[in-house]
Amino acid sequence: MIINLNVFKKPVTGEAWPLLSPELNQIQFLVSDLDDAKYALKVTAVDGYLVDWGDGSEPEAFDSEEVAEHAYTVGAGVPFIGGGYTFWVITISATEDITSFNCNYHSTKGVNTDYGYLAAAFNVPTLAGIGPMFNGTLFAAPHLTIVDFIADMPDFTDLSYLVQGPNQITTIDLTHFTEALATYQILPYTQLTSFTAPANFSNVTAAQGMLSSMPELLTADITAMTSLQNAQSMFNSSPKLKTINASGLVAITTSPYFILACSDLETLDIRDGNFSTVMIDAIIDTLPVNATPDKILYCKGNPGTAGVTHTKSGWTIDTTT
Repeated sequence: MIINLNVFKKPVTGEAWPLLSPELNQIQFLVSDLDDAKYALKVTAVDGYLVDWGDGSEPEAFDSEEVAEHAYTVGAGVPFIGGGYTFWVITISATEDITSFNCNYHSTKGVNTDYGYLAAAFNVPTLAGIGPMFNGTLFAAPHLTIVDFIADMPDFTDLSYLVQGPNQITTIDLTHFTEALATYQILPYTQLTSFTAPANFSNVTAAQGMLSSMPELLTADITAMTSLQNAQSMFNSSPKLKTINASGLVAITTSPYFILACSDLETLDIRDGNFSTVMIDAIIDTLPVNATPDKILYCKGNPGTAGVTHTKSGWTIDTTT
């Protein structure tokens, strides 16, 4: 999985970022002194873990769940080719399974230390959780540009809050999460213009708010999510979203506020699913009223299709096509 944020200027002088290439059971980070160059992290690994901070200091060994802290000297790293900061490469390794990684609070800083992360690469097939580097923090790693998941991760079943906070993410590959079951709010604030659920999302049963607060999203296709049961607020506050293909959701049982505040929506397809009359009428009630003519909701083939009575100005409610 690669997350690409177009944050920095085109390189003009100095050294470019190195390519992160962790070996099996390793995690690597490219970090900077964009902030105060203090970092703290925590890894869950059966027999502990080793951290090479990449600044010439001796690698340090830590017990599983023990917080590893380091303070770099600001300006002492490799100068970035575009100027403005210097950087280092952190390498985390373990002899036994790594199951989770967290950014942590530095003891002399008092806040989460995710601000200066530039890139990350995980070659950890046993990884089952990441946080709060991608979630729940004030900045949510706003300068994180590349995240590369190299190995398939069958133990990583809950992707909830994978990416949070303001960012410039334009591409994301979720195919390495082969047994995904939950995807709450995984992509808010990203700059994706389109999203198609990958085939491995056929296992997902809960996706509340999954594609909400995406300011540039134009099209979405979630037809692969055939096990989806809870789609509450799935499409919420994505103002440019025009087309949604949500057909074939045969397991759907609840969808309050399935569509909300998607003011540019023109086409919604929920055919051949398990939507009840109450669910379809509720969706109709939250469809936007806008100046675009010929807006259409396709809802044929659901248990509740025949009983649909609600209408919305400017929308065709197609129950037969």
